[in-house]
Amino acid sequence: METLKVKRKALRALFTNTDKSLAQLLATLETDAKDIDKLYVLDSQLENKFSRLNEIQNKISSLLLKENMAEYETDFETAEKYRDRYFEPKSKVVTFLNKNSR
Repeated sequence: METLKVKRKALRALFTNTDKSLAQLLATLETDAKDIDKLYVLDSQLENKFSRLNEIQNKISSLLLKENMAEYETDFETAEKYRDRYFEPKSKVVTFLNKNSR
């Protein structure tokens, strides 16, 4: 399980960096929409990182359910925060693209 936790930690850091880059780009695009291709790239990167993070998280959660119920609850709450952090920028991207496709 420790190996999975190390992988998860690295993916969480990468996810956070991509999330920040996406937020900065969205703020920039609100005034200048010339970098829309970069938006698609960062959106894809965020989706990929979250997918890989979620896969590892599910493995860790399964192991914690068997081995350490007390740690499971805290771990689950943290995982939910990352899920929320994923859906917020994803919805902003969709909103931005819908608004600018008209």
